[in-house]
Amino acid sequence: MQGIKDYCIAKSQVIPINMLEMTEDTAKAAFYQIGDKMNELLGNITETEIGTNVSDFIGALGFTPMLQLTKAYLRLNYGQIAADTVASGQLYKQSVFGMFLYKHMFLNKDMVKDTKTGLHLEKTFDLKKVLGVFVHRNAFAQPNSFQKIVNLIDNNTLNQKTLGKALYGITTAIRGWLSFIIIEKMPTADEIKEAQKRCWTNWIKLTPAEREKSPVTFKIADFDDFRISLNDLIYFKNLGKITMTGITPTNDELETAIINAGNRGYEKGKATFSNITSTSATMTGNDKDYIEEIELKFSKK
Repeated sequence: MQGIKDYCIAKSQVIPINMLEMTEDTAKAAFYQIGDKMNELLGNITETEIGTNVSDFIGALGFTPMLQLTKAYLRLNYGQIAADTVASGQLYKQSVFGMFLYKHMFLNKDMVKDTKTGLHLEKTFDLKKVLGVFVHRNAFAQPNSFQKIVNLIDNNTLNQKTLGKALYGITTAIRGWLSFIIIEKMPTADEIKEAQKRCWTNWIKLTPAEREKSPVTFKIADFDDFRISLNDLIYFKNLGKITMTGITPTNDELETAIINAGNRGYEKGKATFSNITSTSATMTGNDKDYIEEIELKFSKK
């Protein structure tokens, strides 16, 4: 789970929803935010896949986000459904647009080794900001083997039993683009860079002190890289009312507006703008850091 979190932040595969404090309206909107993102992934057809199915995805929410999401059902005109939702504290249907949702006890928590939250752990896991995880069943792999296998005789039954100590490999993103997480706000540029350091291929280049500060948590496939899709990086494509001194905005005014809109991971100078009008512009990645192109919408303040 730590590897999935770091990979998704490293690639800005995030949708920002504050699922810790929701109203009936924002809970309803959250369903559609998740649904829109799922539609993008379900339509993902590349050389390595011929399409995806909603049944191949797994969704998980922390305890509080799952409870907050029930508020959406209070907007329904079916009194019994609303009443049952409040009485049970559970979703009317344990799914989002056909994808089953699990309640995950580790999300939105820190598990610190040698404390009451992680007495059995050999390392600390930081999932405090992760409110939800949505992942294709074949997106990540974690090879494992057994470090030790021992055969014993059960003292109660005298039957033979086998005990094995498992040894797990680093979480590897095989089809990592078929995943996303929910956090309250889009990650900053510094958070993205920090997450990228935790990838094995970047981690081995760090100094021992840097490795201690940023422990390795995942590995990417050989055919993957850390170029970020603008479609993922720029979640808020409608910038709203922006400041422009002329009839059309300058590049600097557009870049400032992009960050101010909530796209905190964008770094200025790594994209170009074309087809600029008073209400729209085309944004294209430099193909080194950011790839693809998107359409921005805005109006003059």
